[in-house]
Amino acid sequence: MVDNHIALASGKAVVRTNESAILVMAFAQAIKATRVPLCIPTSPPSTGYEAMRIHYDFDVLDLSSLTALPFGRVSSQPLLEEPSRLLDVMRLRQWSYFSYIPWRYGNTICLDDAVCCVAARVRQWITHPGKPTARVLLLYSKALKSLQAALDNTSQRFEADVLCATEVLSIFEMLDVNQIDPWVTHAAGAATLIQLRGPQRYNTNFEKALFLGQAGPIITEAFFNLSPCFLEEPSWQDLFARAALGKSVFSTYSDSFVRAWACVSRVPGLFRSVREVLRSPHEDSAEVNALLKEIVTLTRQLTVMCSNQVLISEILSERHYGLMHDRAGLYLTNMARGERLIAALDYNTALAAEARAQKISTEIIDLAAAASAVDSRATLYLRFKVLVANNRHE
Repeated sequence: MVDNHIALASGKAVVRTNESAILVMAFAQAIKATRVPLCIPTSPPSTGYEAMRIHYDFDVLDLSSLTALPFGRVSSQPLLEEPSRLLDVMRLRQWSYFSYIPWRYGNTICLDDAVCCVAARVRQWITHPGKPTARVLLLYSKALKSLQAALDNTSQRFEADVLCATEVLSIFEMLDVNQIDPWVTHAAGAATLIQLRGPQRYNTNFEKALFLGQAGPIITEAFFNLSPCFLEEPSWQDLFARAALGKSVFSTYSDSFVRAWACVSRVPGLFRSVREVLRSPHEDSAEVNALLKEIVTLTRQLTVMCSNQVLISEILSERHYGLMHDRAGLYLTNMARGERLIAALDYNTALAAEARAQKISTEIIDLAAAASAVDSRATLYLRFKVLVANNRHE
């Protein structure tokens, strides 16, 4: 009697004898004995930037607003007074040199160390504002050492990643709760590095973003030091002309905004020149007239730029609030400065020029109040502008 074993193959019944069944079973057991256990692999381990982000539980891309808009010794003070403001700044990312960091991470030790240091510091700032912890200070010390080693290396010091590391570390200095001196010293070092690299080294979009990200602080520090800014030199003015990274008025570094910074970079030198003229025991009318003509021309240029800007009431996207507030403040602040320089040089029009300066200053203060109502970050962006409007510095 035949013992039938039935299996389905392609929908048809197949009859096997006892002998066939025994062979099949033996073959199956042999395969089972030699089979490698099936393991479902987990997700591959994170490497590079993603691993750093997971380790510190912080994405430094959230700091892009700190580098897209000019922060300095004055504008950073509200962060120290009210640490939670940093969350407002981080709320909306904006394009800056930080946008390139995920792709640059892992290439240069000093940049990696700087990014890790700042990630740890900001993460701690968010949870426990105050002085940096011992762990954060160790990371900071390591970042400074690797940056110094890169700067001491003649073949490396002018690399874009080294400049990037320098600028990234300025954020750490900005969050110094004890004093502003470290940031001022660091900013001066970054400005020197930018100057030593020379305008011919800023060719890629990353390098241009690094330059534009530091241009604001460089010019602002020149105001504080009452010294000419090297960015007013023709070769650097040419760099401004080719460094714009967007045509749209809403882009972080639009043509119009970069042109405005190029104009403003000349203002610290004009302040210095006016002071020297006023201190001179012998007035040179030709020199005064030439200087006055330059100031009037520059002030008119800024006035035209300001009038061509999109009205804040027409801005539809919250993402653009900070950019447009800062730009409006930039134009108005330096228009007021120009009018006050005119008042200092030209006695015949001094009263009219000062009246225009007062009117512009009122517009700045009103702008800051209106901006704060729709964008909490405006307190940071416009702080220095309001101080200028009030004709005082802190």
